[in-house]
Amino acid sequence: MLRRPLRAGLLGLLALAACDDGGDAPGVGPGLFPDTGADRGPLPTVDRGFPDAADRDAAPRPPDAGPPADARVLPDTDPPEPDGAPIDAGPPPPFEDPAWPVRTCEIDVAWTGDAADVRLAGDFTGWQAGALPLARGGDGVFRRSVGPGDGLVPGQVHAYKLIVDGRWIIDPGARLRKYDGNCVNGGLRAPACDQGPLLRGHPVEARPDGVFTATIQALRAADETPLDAVQLRLDGAPLAATVEPATGTFTARGAGLAPGRHVIEARATDARGRAADPVDLVFWIEDAPHDWRDGALYLLFLDRFANGEPANDAPVGPPVTYPADWHGGDLQGALAVLESGYFERLGVGTIWLSPVNTQVEGHFAERGGGDRRIAPYHGYWPVRGRQVDPRLGGDDALRAFVEAAHARG
Repeated sequence: MLRRPLRAGLLGLLALAACDDGGDAPGVGPGLFPDTGADRGPLPTVDRGFPDAADRDAAPRPPDAGPPADARVLPDTDPPEPDGAPIDAGPPPPFEDPAWPVRTCEIDVAWTGDAADVRLAGDFTGWQAGALPLARGGDGVFRRSVGPGDGLVPGQVHAYKLIVDGRWIIDPGARLRKYDGNCVNGGLRAPACDQGPLLRGHPVEARPDGVFTATIQALRAADETPLDAVQLRLDGAPLAATVEPATGTFTARGAGLAPGRHVIEARATDARGRAADPVDLVFWIEDAPHDWRDGALYLLFLDRFANGEPANDAPVGPPVTYPADWHGGDLQGALAVLESGYFERLGVGTIWLSPVNTQVEGHFAERGGGDRRIAPYHGYWPVRGRQVDPRLGGDDALRAFVEAAHARG
């Protein structure tokens, strides 16, 4: 069995208030943060050590695997020229072909359950005034496609709910949340169909012997502007592919890849110079398919882990006691530990970060009538859903950590 490199899946926790919530910020139940009675002193900074620092420093670093051994693109091609010119993949794709597919401006909404009437209401329907009915299919599922003709603005996230037999609910299938006033709703992101081309990647099929097949679809914008270029790269080297204009599908096949992690990058622009959102397909050559749920997961409690940037420390101080205050751990510290190879040596494949959202200022009393005051270091009193707390390093620090984790697999 191959040893798998680190795979990081970052999970965030965000508490969302119901529409009728009120009162002060929530407290913390008694016993969650017991006072040890001993002041252990400040959290160690990274340069003075983090958990098991001596052991980590003494352990050998894993060698750089370098480029994949004996990798080649099928069909066989000559290697790139020294000046970086792309591999000759034959004639350019027929982007001017009128049959080349166009991305849709509509999005589907579906609900499964026992009901007589299901309607879709949102900020684009005037809520209940213009609620749109969903039609029940032969399989019993209620469905409706909505788009600009129904009031959606391309690229915008709209707030919406379902009305099921007169009862308002958040769509269980909604992947986003959107506030309208003080009320939380499902979030419906309208396709940015008029803003440029679209790339769709599909999971790479890979075998233990290094053979792989990758499929990427490139679609024109709704204004039907032809594509200008579609570029594929495997681990940084140009990757040739066959093209099917009728479906906009690029298929790349390769063999001889070394065991380990590989990345196919897809980029596309159209004749108006608009770029599609980039697509990176990460896959592994390994003896058996890996699922992050099969391996070790490390719950990383940021404020208590490692202090990489003391300048962003902001403990509250009295009346908050040390065990219930900010300790200074941050994403910069977590990044330094990650780059040390610590998680690989532990055999960890997935990292679960404690909540990173910007928290309330100050401190609050514990629940149950106690006198102890608690700072929001735990991350469960957010005030900004899409902003990383500066005390934890800020937005750029989170991006750097995610990129470094993904780079390590």
